[in-house]
Amino acid sequence: GTKLRRIRGTMFGCCTCLPSWLTFTCVSVTIFMTYVGFLTITMSSVLIPGGLTGFTIEPHTQLYKPFWKQGQRLETKIYLSLRQAPVSARELQTMPSLQYFSNLYHHQNRTKTDNKRLFGSSSVLLWKQKGVTFDWLNTSHATHTVNLTESNTPPKLWKMALSGKPLYVHAYVGHESRTMADVRDYKFVFARTTTTKKVTKKAVPPTWRLHPAFCNICGDANASTGPPAVLPASAIRNAPPKPHWKPRAAFRFVVDFTEFPTNQIPPLMQPHFRLTPRRQYLPFSFADEVGLTTDQLIALNQTVTMLPLEIEVGPSSLGRWQLGAMMDQSISIMHSSMGAEEKDSDELRYMLTETHPYVLMLTLCVSLLHTLFDVLAFKSDIQFWNELKTLRGLSTRAVVTSLICQIVVVAYLHHQETSKLVLVPAAFGVVLQFWKVWKVLAGSLATTVAAVAAAVVPGDDDEESKEGKEG
Repeated sequence: GTKLRRIRGTMFGCCTCLPSWLTFTCVSVTIFMTYVGFLTITMSSVLIPGGLTGFTIEPHTQLYKPFWKQGQRLETKIYLSLRQAPVSARELQTMPSLQYFSNLYHHQNRTKTDNKRLFGSSSVLLWKQKGVTFDWLNTSHATHTVNLTESNTPPKLWKMALSGKPLYVHAYVGHESRTMADVRDYKFVFARTTTTKKVTKKAVPPTWRLHPAFCNICGDANASTGPPAVLPASAIRNAPPKPHWKPRAAFRFVVDFTEFPTNQIPPLMQPHFRLTPRRQYLPFSFADEVGLTTDQLIALNQTVTMLPLEIEVGPSSLGRWQLGAMMDQSISIMHSSMGAEEKDSDELRYMLTETHPYVLMLTLCVSLLHTLFDVLAFKSDIQFWNELKTLRGLSTRAVVTSLICQIVVVAYLHHQETSKLVLVPAAFGVVLQFWKVWKVLAGSLATTVAAVAAAVVPGDDDEESKEGKEG
């Protein structure tokens, strides 16, 4: 009991007079269960309006009811503009399309008015669609693909796009039965996104054969046999971010008919609530970029001749919208605070868009359990080596070899510019292995010194036997 209390006091760094149940394992499991409970409550409040228990509605509580009805027929208008602010209602009604600018570009006898319209336009209508319904039927989803070229895009927009300056894709979704007399009225919702994103793609160093004689035996016979004289652009590390074109613009309107108590609006929804004079709320709309990964982006330069843009309009659930907003915040925190790279956020986006929600929840639970078991494994490893009294059954060579292997792995991860989320635990494992090697070498040295001392200095038994022989 005294020995266990001493170990427990050493691990917690405090006095040894602690309760017998207060162990590192107990504290770790308690913290883990507390975190799981907090995560469950948070996720339920995001995915389910009102959480697991629902809203608390008293007899005189006022409610915000949805303004749009189920099955409402909608009209969408998508346009590209230099301006971040929305255009006026008249400009939206008379905005020329890509086909108009294409005809104007190829017209032989353009007037001054035509040239002014062509070279002075800062907006172009990309697509308009009627018949989209406000529900979850097949008619609630519509897609369209446009290819922007120099001949069908206003010169202002085309030059800005190739130079990497941000352009804005605006989406208006409103009732089909009403003309767009005012794009800011209560029968229209609005969302926008940018067409460019500055990213730094991971450097890919060139490879070559160390033994050219084996090129014809295995592998690629045309493989390089030496390092290149000039590194390609894709192999330069720490290159500044370059602008890329986003070939997809997805807009979602939240199809939900929940009635919210006026005093229980979720915090994530409060900035997006738009109310009518009758205290009815408009559907939420947003630009969905969760599924847009780095490998889909197109590098922008003056040699680009066509910029594809896939436009998508469709419904979304309330939980999906809030979960996407949380994931965007998490990805930003990963980049700014944890040193994550684009490939880390891409893996997260792939997981969110291509995984069934139930499989995603199972993966989350397994990941949390894996983290807990990692912590307990480190604790058990440290405790075992801290209580080690003899090296019997341990191989010094195996411990040193393990240290060398771990150093090689950490060096490789660092060379590949792996994120800190992976590199830091691996580096901690190397530090722990250093401590093990020190313990083993110190124990081996002590055993060797004791053996040499016993062989050089005669013991009492040897002196007694010698005196017996002399007697």
